[in-house]
Amino acid sequence: MAKRSRLRTQGAGRRRLAVMGVLLVLLLGGGAWYLRSWQPDLWGRLWPGAARMEGGGATQREGVRGTIYDRNYRELAVSYERVSVYANTREISNLVEVIEPLANVLQESFGDLSAHFSSGNPRIWLARDISQEQEQAIDDLALPGIYLHREYVRYYPEKESTAHLVGFVERDTGLAGIERFFNSLETKYRLGGPQTEDLQLLADGQPGADGRHLILTVDLKIQALLNDYLAAFSELDPGCKRGALVMEADTGAIIGYAQKPSFDSNRFHTYSEEVFSDVFNEMMAAPEPFKRYLRETSLLVSQSEESQALLPWSIAVEKRKLGVQLQLWEKLGAAGRGTSDFQGSVDDISERVPFTSPFSPAADYETVPVMQTPLQILTSITRTVNGGKKITPHTADRLILRHNQSEYLLETFLQIPAKPLLPAEVSDEARRIFQAMGRSGSLNASILSGVSTSYKMNGGMNSLRRHYLVVALVPVEQPELVLLIAGSDPGYLTESDQSVDPLAGVDPLIAPVVALQRVMKNLADMMRPRDQAGINYRALAGENDTPPSEEPRSPVAAETPAMTMPDLSGMSLRKSIRILQGAGVSITVGGSGRVVSQEPAVGTPLLPDMTVRLTLKQDDVDTP
Repeated sequence: MAKRSRLRTQGAGRRRLAVMGVLLVLLLGGGAWYLRSWQPDLWGRLWPGAARMEGGGATQREGVRGTIYDRNYRELAVSYERVSVYANTREISNLVEVIEPLANVLQESFGDLSAHFSSGNPRIWLARDISQEQEQAIDDLALPGIYLHREYVRYYPEKESTAHLVGFVERDTGLAGIERFFNSLETKYRLGGPQTEDLQLLADGQPGADGRHLILTVDLKIQALLNDYLAAFSELDPGCKRGALVMEADTGAIIGYAQKPSFDSNRFHTYSEEVFSDVFNEMMAAPEPFKRYLRETSLLVSQSEESQALLPWSIAVEKRKLGVQLQLWEKLGAAGRGTSDFQGSVDDISERVPFTSPFSPAADYETVPVMQTPLQILTSITRTVNGGKKITPHTADRLILRHNQSEYLLETFLQIPAKPLLPAEVSDEARRIFQAMGRSGSLNASILSGVSTSYKMNGGMNSLRRHYLVVALVPVEQPELVLLIAGSDPGYLTESDQSVDPLAGVDPLIAPVVALQRVMKNLADMMRPRDQAGINYRALAGENDTPPSEEPRSPVAAETPAMTMPDLSGMSLRKSIRILQGAGVSITVGGSGRVVSQEPAVGTPLLPDMTVRLTLKQDDVDTP
């Protein structure tokens, strides 16, 4: 008989050990599951405190997913504790002695509660999301077989308002929007949090749960204006989308991001996948005015590559460099796919192509990317007109650690652009191109708009989609804000469709948005976020503060002498606003600090809808 190989013998031994190891792991896992599910009393003796209150206690609060705030510390996403009651029927010998006191605490009838036990299951859920008083009462009763289960659930107070931007969470994992970006931050700072003495102290006396919280650049007051604008499209046909976005031109910070139709993030699982599609990330055929703008801008960049002085766009020779053009689209973010911290779900781009009418000759836009997303177009235009700063649309502002009502800075997401992408003279001339191509709007804004149609093969049939796009620079000379309106409808754009303007009302939206933005910029250095919440921002935006249901003023009230312009010299902006609040005037603010000049003059009667201009300056402080 041949001698058995030693190598083969050792291999068989290792296999037996591996099989035994797997069986041991399964045995231990099964035992733990059995103890936890069927013998919670024994589980509690082995791990004290785990049976009666599952899910952890207050000591684990810092491990809970942090709160997401807007820039004024208004909650956009919060984790709250939910306590539920369940019964292990194997431990209950006398149901009556358990059901009677439990029915009183849960405010249910004896019969309804008894029906739960009739299912025959060994583990029965009796009530979910009970109050703190009910939790304490059940804990005091210490009924046999009755246990409390604690868990943290995600809640979105704004519901549909910011759903596409904030996204949603399932099983403590962000699946969309800024919640998905929050995953990486939670992982980065989850283990062994940094010592507070090594962190920058931001504020004291900030109420709220301890933990890591994310502050966004979004302002819910500006968000409300965008929601009101989109409310005009209340009767959208199925498949139609509308969106409004406001971004700071110098930083790329998104301060408003609204879409319609939207969804309730608290019930995201009840919606179809199509609702989650983000209109700003939907690939579209770039409308002709925007392609023409990018083409003409590439002429300026080609000129700047030469040693000669830059000629005005209107008289420049049609001479471009292909290599310069291709590099320009990369610089401006018009090529490839843009990235952002709030990136939503995107349309399939592999088969979508622009649709052009066979009866109109196709214009030559050279190398300009014909398929882009609204966010890409917004990014590329902003980079050309803001002095060549390489901004990227984003919503994360800073990550903070809150501990004992003190806040410390963990990470800031402020973007500091490096060397400008474009020469200053190119950017100046690009703004002139935009102004020449667009139309004038409020506050010296320039508005450029266009429509397009694209299609893709869908089951052997062409799926047509028409797109609408508006970009407004406010103001056009040195843009502070960029307003983007996007729309998308199924079908083809015909002459009859031109009578229905899905982008109507854009111009009236500019003034209140700018007013709120400028006031917030000036208040940021002087007021805490909690103080800002009480200001009448509608009055600042020039809106009538009278509730719609209020009756018109009587003739006697109309004869009451108007308020005259008070002397506000040396006052803070907060006090000045409080004094002027009852006059119904529109207030514009320049600078920060205390009032140094005002219009109209002191003593001038203040009439409703009059504009009051305040100029502020920081106090001079003597230094040694």
